[in-house]
Amino acid sequence: MLGYSHQELLSLGISDVHPDEMPQFRDFAQSVFERGGGWTNELTCLTKTGNSLPAEISASVIDVEGRTCLIALVRDITERKQAEEALRASEARLAVMEERQRLARDLHDSAAQALYAITMYAEAARQLLGDRSMAADYFREIRDTAQEALRDMRLLLFELRPPALEQEGLVGALQTRLEAVEGRAGLETELEVEEGRQLPLEIEEGLYRIAQEALNNALKHAQARRITVHLRQTAPATILEIADDGAGFDLTTAREKGGLGLRGMEERAARLGGRLTVESRPGEGTRVKVTVPVAGGDR
Repeated sequence: MLGYSHQELLSLGISDVHPDEMPQFRDFAQSVFERGGGWTNELTCLTKTGNSLPAEISASVIDVEGRTCLIALVRDITERKQAEEALRASEARLAVMEERQRLARDLHDSAAQALYAITMYAEAARQLLGDRSMAADYFREIRDTAQEALRDMRLLLFELRPPALEQEGLVGALQTRLEAVEGRAGLETELEVEEGRQLPLEIEEGLYRIAQEALNNALKHAQARRITVHLRQTAPATILEIADDGAGFDLTTAREKGGLGLRGMEERAARLGGRLTVESRPGEGTRVKVTVPVAGGDR
């Protein structure tokens, strides 16, 4: 366990094995002698190569030819510690997820509902005042601003409660996103799927994040009325396309400014071993296409 031979262990002292925990070991040994029975504790051992090894030590008092001695059994608990750490990390992730869910509920029950009410009151007041009055123009601005804030709030709510790809799969996650965000924002959406077999989770997550960025751009910047998501799976590759009929943009200018998350989408596609292309012109909408080679569909 520690890398020493039997003869080497016999020549070592306690301080050679527990150099940094001698006070704890003395307290442990004293407790065993006082109890006169078995006792278990955790200590850190130093291996022959100088590495620290978490160990559990169980000791008892025995009589050897009239002498009171301490006999100890030391067990490597590295795997147990790793399992405990993994459990703590899992519990921490669960706590974060629960907090995100709580925040999402609070935002939906308060801010989102308030923004929706503002849009309704502003529109009602504009109609009562008449379209030609200056006040009506101000109410129109209030309505439009609140609607924009409401779209952003719905996007934030969805990102606080993202779909679980492990349970829903890529197709289910995309459908949930389109219904929860774009659909509720009044956009016409369509999800087309050809040969929707299950992909490795890493690829599904990467494709979903690319789609998420493209959809965010269409929702927040393009003033699109219609968005189509097309997922096609062929023998050598999976192809995902996101197209909108929005304002479009100049690719050269966008790349120079580093906006719209183009670099991030390209880097994510490259990490999947794929390639991302973007087609867009001012006034002609945008089409984002990512092609990823897929060897198989097992997770």
